[in-house]
Amino acid sequence: PGTVVSITPSVVAGARPAGVPFNITLDSGQTYLLQATGDLTGTRITGVNALDFSLCAGATCITVNNACCCDHIYEQMAPIPNLGTEYVTVPYSVPQADKFRVLAVQNGTTVNKNGALLTTLNAGQYFDYNSTTVDYITSNLAVSIVQLMGSSQSGGGANDLGDPFMIALNPTAQRINVITFPTIAFISAGNYLWFVNVVAKTADVPTILLDGVAPPVGTFTPCPGNNA
Repeated sequence: PGTVVSITPSVVAGARPAGVPFNITLDSGQTYLLQATGDLTGTRITGVNALDFSLCAGATCITVNNACCCDHIYEQMAPIPNLGTEYVTVPYSVPQADKFRVLAVQNGTTVNKNGALLTTLNAGQYFDYNSTTVDYITSNLAVSIVQLMGSSQSGGGANDLGDPFMIALNPTAQRINVITFPTIAFISAGNYLWFVNVVAKTADVPTILLDGVAPPVGTFTPCPGNNA
């Protein structure tokens, strides 16, 4: 049997009205694309017949922080059981502020930033904020958080490093102790820099190795509101 998926758009999407669920059926290897001119954040997507499926979300060309220039963003979304109530967010190594989007899956979700109330959300609602600092985000109910890099000119420079892209953040409960990641070899001329953000428990910092070498002393920054 095919995989039956129920979709409830948060905004009008083509002929699909907002808030009205509809079902699609997919066989192995098939995909379905839902598009809208509005923001589909908060759209509810559930499996009907207990068969697994993957979900990706994004935009064809988006600017972040109202500045040039736009880029395509795309990310695989985590299922609700993999979300959490505790996140540590780390800014990218660029001048422009990062944008963070917090999405609630249950009514009455309170979200705190470094111990102070940030927002209260109901299911399907989201809250955006910018930050250039390491932050400790907690909530009473599970939330999803994505981090977007600002457009290159949103930092005030004509051509700052970086451009829009999106990463779905993992809660602290999803930590692992071995990670392998690739970098891209560019064939065009130019100066390119690579950055990696690492979040770790304070006690584990002396054990962290990058390609077998310990990072320089002082590389890690304490997280406000969470000294663990």
